[in-house]
Amino acid sequence: MKIFIDCFISRIKFTLPILAFALVFTACGDDDDMGPVGGGDEPIEFNDDILEQAVAQALDIESGPISKSEIMGLIELNISGLVVEDLTGLQYAENLTRFVAQNTPIQSFDPVSELSSLREFDIRNTAIPEGNLDFLEGLTGLEYIDFRGTGLSDISNLALMSSLREIYLRDNNIVDFSPLSDLTQLTYLNIHTNPATDLSPLANLTALETLIMRNIQAGNEGLDVVRNFTKLRRINARNTGITDLTVLGELMAQGALQDNPTEGILADVDIRDNEFGEVTPDNDPYAPIRPYWENIDSRSPENLPDDFQGGSTFPDGAFESAVRNALGIGPEDDITNEMLLGLEELDARDLPIESIEGIEMMPNLTFLRLDRTNVSDLSPLAALSQLEYFNINTTTGITDISPLENNTGLGTLIARNVPFGNEGMSTIANFTQLHRLNMRNTGVTDLSVLANLMSQGALQNENAPGNTAILDIRQIEADDFCVIFPYIDNIADLDGGDFSDCN
Repeated sequence: MKIFIDCFISRIKFTLPILAFALVFTACGDDDDMGPVGGGDEPIEFNDDILEQAVAQALDIESGPISKSEIMGLIELNISGLVVEDLTGLQYAENLTRFVAQNTPIQSFDPVSELSSLREFDIRNTAIPEGNLDFLEGLTGLEYIDFRGTGLSDISNLALMSSLREIYLRDNNIVDFSPLSDLTQLTYLNIHTNPATDLSPLANLTALETLIMRNIQAGNEGLDVVRNFTKLRRINARNTGITDLTVLGELMAQGALQDNPTEGILADVDIRDNEFGEVTPDNDPYAPIRPYWENIDSRSPENLPDDFQGGSTFPDGAFESAVRNALGIGPEDDITNEMLLGLEELDARDLPIESIEGIEMMPNLTFLRLDRTNVSDLSPLAALSQLEYFNINTTTGITDISPLENNTGLGTLIARNVPFGNEGMSTIANFTQLHRLNMRNTGVTDLSVLANLMSQGALQNENAPGNTAILDIRQIEADDFCVIFPYIDNIADLDGGDFSDCN
C-alpha cells in the first residue's frame, strides 16, 4: 500500500504544473482577444474609399473591413462612373471574372494585372495611363476587352492574347493593327474611328462575324481584306473611302452578310457616306450587291438607288429648288440618287409648291417642312418611314394625312389649320412617340385617339425632350374634352380645351 501511495503522490506532483500551464494558456487565449489564425481573414487595406464601398456592396457586406477570404467571393464588379482612382485591394479578388470601369479616373491598373480569372475587361472612356497596356501580360484568359475612347495608340500587348474573342478599339489613335494579325480566334472587332489606313494585318481573321471599320479611310484595298471572311454577319464600312462593292457581292453570294432565319442570323450592313458614283443606264455601281440587298435585315441605306434614266425627278420646279437648296447645289448641277439618299432634312416652307412628287427618292428624311405651301396631295410620303418632324401648318389644301402612317417614330406634328378631321386621327393613332402636336382648327371632334396615345406615354412630359410635352387644341369643337383630362397635368405646354365640367 505504501508503494501505491508514493507512486500516486509522485504523479500528482508531475501533473499539477502541466495543468497550471494549461489553465494559464487557456485564460490568455480567450476567443474575444485572439488574433486571426490564418491569413484568409486578414482585412484588406484599400487606398480608395469609393472602391471599398463598391466592393462591399457587390459582396453584400454592410459594415466592417473586407477580408481576404470574403473578397474571394467577388465574381463581377462594375464601378462605371465612380470617382475611383486607386485599385489597390483588388489584387486579392482572385476569382473576379468581369471588371467594368467605364468613365473613371483610375491612375493605375497594376493591382488587377495578376487576376488570371478575368474574362471580361471593360474600361470604355477611361484613360489608360500613358497608354501602357503592360498590365495585360498576366491576364491571359481574357476573352472580351472594351478599350473604346481610352486614348490608345500602341496595342502591341494584344499580340499574345490568344483567348480574346471580342475587341472594342473604337475612338482611339491607333495607326498599326499588326498586333492583331495572329488573333485568328476573334469573332468581333470594332476599330471604328482610328487614323490607321492599312487593314492588311486583319486578313487572317477569317473567324470574324462582326467587323466595324467605320471612318477608317482604307478604301477598296481595305475592303479587299475581308474577301475571305465568309462568316461575316455584320459589317459597318460607312465613310471608308470605298468605291467598289465587288468584294461584298462575292461574300453575299457565298451566304455571308445575309439573313438566315434557320440559324437565327440577321445580317447588318452599312455602306453609307461612300462615293460609289451615279447609277446610269450604262453603269450600276450597286450591281454586285443588288441581288442580295433585300435579304439583309438591317441595311443602310434602306434602299439602293434605282436605275436612273435621266429627266427631271421633280415635276414641280419650286419643290426642285427647295431640294437643290437643301443639297447645296446650283440649278445646273445634276441631282443624283446618292445625293437624295443622303438627304435627311428638307425645309420647303413658304414656297408656291403644289406637288412633292420625287420625295419618295429621299427615304432617309427625318425632318420635313411644307408649311404654308400649296400642296394638297401627300401620297408621295407613303414611301417614307423615318420622319421625326413634320410641319404642314396652314397648308390648307391637305385633307388626307394617311400617307404619313408609316412614320411611327414621328415626334413632332404641326398641322394647324389643316382640315384632316376625325379621319386624320386614325393616322395620328400610329404616332406613339409624339411629344409635340399642334392640331388647332383641324375639324376634329373626337379626342379618344389622343387619350389612348397619352395612356401609352405620348404627349406626356416624362417622354418629351426637356420633359416638356406640347399640345395645341385651340379652335377644336370636341364632343368631350374630359377623355384627356386625366393626362393634362402631365402636359407642360397645353393650349385650348374646355375642362370645366371634368372631375
